[in-house]
Amino acid sequence: MHSSDSQKKLSRRSLLKSAAAATAGAATFSQLEVTRAETQTTVDVVVIGAGAAGTMAATHFSKAGKSVALLEANDRVGGRLKRGEIAGQAIDLGGQWVGPSQTRAPAIGRARGRTLYPTHAKGPFLIEQGGTFYKGFGLPTDAMTDLFKVIGAIDTLGKEIPLNARWTAPRAAEWDAMTAQTWIDQTTESPIVRDVFRAVVQAVFSIEPSQLSLLEFLWYVRSGNGFNDITGTAGGAQDSLYVEAFVSIPERLAESLGDRVVLGSPVRKITQTDSGVTVVADKGTWQAQRVVVCAPPPSVARIEFDPVLPYLRTGLQQRMPMGAVIKCFVAYESPFWREQGLSGQATLCSAEYGTFFDTTAPGNKHGVISGFFDGAPAMRWADRTTEERREQALSDIALAFGDAAKDPIDYVEQVWPKEPWSIGGYTSVATPGTMTVFGPALTEPVGRIHWAGTETSDIWSGYVEGALRSGDRVATEVLDALNG
Repeated sequence: MHSSDSQKKLSRRSLLKSAAAATAGAATFSQLEVTRAETQTTVDVVVIGAGAAGTMAATHFSKAGKSVALLEANDRVGGRLKRGEIAGQAIDLGGQWVGPSQTRAPAIGRARGRTLYPTHAKGPFLIEQGGTFYKGFGLPTDAMTDLFKVIGAIDTLGKEIPLNARWTAPRAAEWDAMTAQTWIDQTTESPIVRDVFRAVVQAVFSIEPSQLSLLEFLWYVRSGNGFNDITGTAGGAQDSLYVEAFVSIPERLAESLGDRVVLGSPVRKITQTDSGVTVVADKGTWQAQRVVVCAPPPSVARIEFDPVLPYLRTGLQQRMPMGAVIKCFVAYESPFWREQGLSGQATLCSAEYGTFFDTTAPGNKHGVISGFFDGAPAMRWADRTTEERREQALSDIALAFGDAAKDPIDYVEQVWPKEPWSIGGYTSVATPGTMTVFGPALTEPVGRIHWAGTETSDIWSGYVEGALRSGDRVATEVLDALNG
């Protein structure tokens, strides 16, 4: 057989195979459309995202006597909260802490029988910079003076920013055009203070100071009740944890909603008309009067909207990337650092696994450290292997606590940048120049479409507290529209 004849036969075979594949694909697509049509449901409200915001909002709608469907892309409840276990202890692979100035989360937790325990804080914490370790805030005098000056400036400048409309601050344009890195470079020449500031931004935002608008930084810290609160352990935002895990709160809320919750059903398209909204997801189609979208802005961009969203909203979604964080838990036979008189908390400015805490639950004879690759380190380590990350984490803990840190009994991690639906954590953060142009679109409804999620909260934005509060806010907004 000549090569030309063989090529013709191969071509015919390829065409036949392609046609068969296309026919099969069309059949599969048609079957999916039929399935969706057959499972069409009519409700008052569709809520998208079964995290803290979505479960809270859906609970309000249900209690108000409204029919609701809560759709979740993952096969679990929680969103950016996620359940795990290490050394017999329930752990949060996502958001985990609550502080005294956060009131909504503890109230909801108490009402559902959740129990708090304090983060271990007995003994000094460690700060490492340039290979030198300092206990507590025992930094050199000149660095301490500069650090207090920086902290004071952050809180003072933040008070100029309206919590509910940061883009209207008197110096909003100036601050939104500047990065947090530029500001710290202009404010102090101390390499220690600059490194500590970078470590704080990484830990709080999971991005680098060079990627963060100064306006967003100042507003976010104010939203979290000031610098000392947002960075503090005892009495601060890292004060306490839940014995049953923080994720048990949205889990409990979802339990009360029963079959109104539909898991494993990513939303693909939202169509709105003058008379209602149609939501097409993998497990059906829902007709509703209103829809609440609780996904973070970058995830919203994966949904098709008809008609398309206003440009200010789509532009916002393009300019609010998720942070990068890898959360790692390490368990030891015992909390050996306590024998050294240390709290188990450390911030290592020169390390990859840079910030970690003793989060051992009461009654656990073992010791549990939880910590993070944040910002640039998370970006560098997200695509490496679990074993490589484990070795790096152990090596960095050993810098602070000695070689005993290299002999754990267990290791558990969550690589949030590889999570398919949230694509990062903890929150999405506005890049420079974003809020002064696109800010109002963050919460402004688009017809029958409403927005929630921790990013939309004026109080404790980026935290579970903020997410729950956003669920309260959007529920009031939607109920007013339905009942108006």
